[in-house]
Amino acid sequence: MTFKLTVLALSLGLSVVAANAQTLDLGPDSTGYQRFLLYPHLERGFDAMARGDRSIALSEFEQAHVLAPDNPVVTMHLAQAYRRFGEPARAQAVLREQLNRNPGNKRLTQALADLRGATPKPEHAAAPAPATAPLPETALTPPATPSQRPGHAVAQTEPSAQPLSRAERASRQSPPIRKTRPLTAAAKRANAAYAFADKAYKASARGEHAAAVVSARAALRLVPQSIPYRSLLVYELSETGELEEADAVASQVPPQAIGSTDELTARQKMIRQHIAFKYFDLANQAGQSDEALQASRKGVEYAPDLLAHRLQLVGLLMQAQQWPQAVQSATDALDALGSQPALRVLRAYALQRQGQRTLAEADLDSALEGSDPKAGDQQNFRLMAADAALAAGEPRKALNLLESQRFVQGSEQSVASRRKLAFRAYMRSATANGAGSQAWLMPKVICVGKDFSAWCEVWPGENPPDPGYAAADEAYKAYGARNHEVAIAKARQAVQLSPANAPYRLLLVNALMASGRLDLADNQASEFVDTYGKEGEMLALRSRIRQRLGQSALAAADAESALQTGSLSVAGEAGMLLLLERKQEARERFDTALHDGDLADQPELDTAYLAVQVGADDAALTAFNRASSTESLPDTALQDAAYAAGRLGRNEESVSYFKRAIDAADAGQLPLTPQEVFNARRSVADRTRKGGVYGSLTYRGISTSGLSLNPGATNSTLQTGLEAYWRPLGYGDGRLVELYGGLLGTLYSKEKGPVGASTVQGTLGARVKPLAQANLVLALERRLAIGSQAQTDWLARVGYSWDKGLDLRVDTPAWWSAQVYAEAGRFIKAKQNYATFEAQAGRSFRLDDIHPKLVVFPHVVFGADRNTGYLPGKQQAVGAGVGVNMRYWFNEDKYTAPRSYWDASLQYRARISGDDRAKGIFFRLTLAY
Repeated sequence: MTFKLTVLALSLGLSVVAANAQTLDLGPDSTGYQRFLLYPHLERGFDAMARGDRSIALSEFEQAHVLAPDNPVVTMHLAQAYRRFGEPARAQAVLREQLNRNPGNKRLTQALADLRGATPKPEHAAAPAPATAPLPETALTPPATPSQRPGHAVAQTEPSAQPLSRAERASRQSPPIRKTRPLTAAAKRANAAYAFADKAYKASARGEHAAAVVSARAALRLVPQSIPYRSLLVYELSETGELEEADAVASQVPPQAIGSTDELTARQKMIRQHIAFKYFDLANQAGQSDEALQASRKGVEYAPDLLAHRLQLVGLLMQAQQWPQAVQSATDALDALGSQPALRVLRAYALQRQGQRTLAEADLDSALEGSDPKAGDQQNFRLMAADAALAAGEPRKALNLLESQRFVQGSEQSVASRRKLAFRAYMRSATANGAGSQAWLMPKVICVGKDFSAWCEVWPGENPPDPGYAAADEAYKAYGARNHEVAIAKARQAVQLSPANAPYRLLLVNALMASGRLDLADNQASEFVDTYGKEGEMLALRSRIRQRLGQSALAAADAESALQTGSLSVAGEAGMLLLLERKQEARERFDTALHDGDLADQPELDTAYLAVQVGADDAALTAFNRASSTESLPDTALQDAAYAAGRLGRNEESVSYFKRAIDAADAGQLPLTPQEVFNARRSVADRTRKGGVYGSLTYRGISTSGLSLNPGATNSTLQTGLEAYWRPLGYGDGRLVELYGGLLGTLYSKEKGPVGASTVQGTLGARVKPLAQANLVLALERRLAIGSQAQTDWLARVGYSWDKGLDLRVDTPAWWSAQVYAEAGRFIKAKQNYATFEAQAGRSFRLDDIHPKLVVFPHVVFGADRNTGYLPGKQQAVGAGVGVNMRYWFNEDKYTAPRSYWDASLQYRARISGDDRAKGIFFRLTLAY
């Protein structure tokens, strides 16, 4: 289905076909697929003919004729075009040829007669016509939105001759019928190509992409100008992982191909980005080698508009000391991408290494002006500009750079060492020896990638080399692989070697948190803050640790301090504001950053999760969808996207993401527990429900699964009810509207009250669940008397229920369960009020030996009711006791948890106060479907 929608629908113009299917009839023998191929050519032909564009009109109708050489309607449109542009002889020729193919066709006969300006002869009398000249080999073309629809009137340039009378036509002698002329070579190729394309499509629909590749190649080989066949082959090659070949095929569009290549271009761009990431990853792994350089160049070749690939290549050229090449590569990247501060810094280094200090200084100044003063990038750029000034013998400028910017806490060691060097150099400038200079430490390009997303940052060079770097690198890799023990050990080693390095300490603290060692994480964070001062990210991290430890006051103090540093990222600020319960400020900070483009360069997934944190589900879903459209949404994010869509009431999207998560879990690509898969299936079942049926049989009790079918029915009667309901607005975001109707009746009465048909009562009503997160239900219904003892009345009521552990579980055979149900109502005409309450608590057991969907729930119960319809002194009853429920779940499939159940409950209660109806046996049988 994916291929059908993306390749056929987009490439062949389903929207055009749908719009014109009723205005242009190609005859009963034309297939749907053939119509898809023909309509775009006919549309463009009509449009061109209306404009008087002879070349395009004839070309389009001739292409349609090649695709359907046996179709009389297409031939008549081609003949009309020839006649319109002054070539009646060619018009007659194609009509005669088609009449030979379709002897006896009255429309062709009449058209030929009109064209000759004579009375039409019987079809078999048509004179033999010379074969039309072979049309040029043409390709199928993608759709163009026409300005003229088929069937619009087109001005005739030659008047039609009046037809002869029937008697005159009958007097003509019919010559012998000619044999049908053979298909042209072009038509044969078109028919064969169509058959191969159809075979490829069917193989693709079955998931047999390798077979589809073979057929698609054959189709394109026959009609190489066909954009749809080319798109088909590119799609199938990408499905089989042959990305380079798919890219090559997409690039080989011949100049004579007709129509838009937008869909093909978009698919090729995605394929090229995936290929580029492969080379990006290869370059990362190859280290400082020719192989790394070659791979990085290939990455730039395939994804020239992505900054990370450009930075990686320039960084590798600098490591290889290929300075002119590094300058040229950076210049090419700036020309392609516009002003990028990180690229300017790298080009500045390469320029200065070649003695071009003035140009280097201009690049550095531009980088500082173009970067966010609050961002860590500008701090890095300022340090590198100071390094460049020191290397150029300009200590005064270096001191200005180091003093005019407030650096993030924790970087004092790097800043202080540079200030010391700059001050010494400045002091030496008064001597005869001059200021002196030192080597500019080469900036480091740090590149990482995951899920086809590449990312590079530029950091200042370090002198001496960071002793903890190697250990930290291993720690980062272990942390990413969730190997927390290794991450902790390596991070400790990195911290011991570089104790002032804030990122290493942050890594250690995060690894300790991930392993659940909160006290140790708090100690490490505190040690760093006490020694090196208030670093924003470390304070924010310690705040989250203390919140998890239950130290709310200390957590809040750290959050305030972190915000005051002014060095937090947007995500960090939002997190601290949320911790301080300043939700509106957090949302405003996010909205501002989104509006100002501050989040444009970060991965869509990061934006999505930040949006979820601040409650911006609309922005979150947009980011999730963008990541999904570029195939960069990891399977681990599918359920988060589903829940975001669900909170917005966009249940089709939510269900789609849940189903993808279930498929990923089944394929072993998403590590979900069986219970997590079940929960996803439960979400699908809830969000796809449009209605249902409730049935109940109760003795001295109420239903606890929603508004009771028999409100106030706590006396000693056996009552039954059946109800059907419908949700006209669907599930929404959990706020529901239901319309319902049903029947109620009494089967037995201990007090010898009316029973049987005379008690039957109908109900029609509407109820609403106004809160998404609370099961509060308001209802208004009309009670209609059907039996002679029933009453017609209005009933207004409200119900509330809460439960925990009542759903089926697949992760454990036994679990604690509880439920509470309360309801109150008033019969308007009878002026009767009632209220009921019931609470149950116990433990559920899955009876796997009998059936895995059968659950027994022994419990204790407390119940109370009040009904003003009873005699004084008997209106209230309170009791408690024990009971057992047995529930059988059914009606499920791969994507939905069981949507229906039978539930039987038997209880015995002792009276606590009030009427005796509070004690004795209570029984109910419920069907929810």
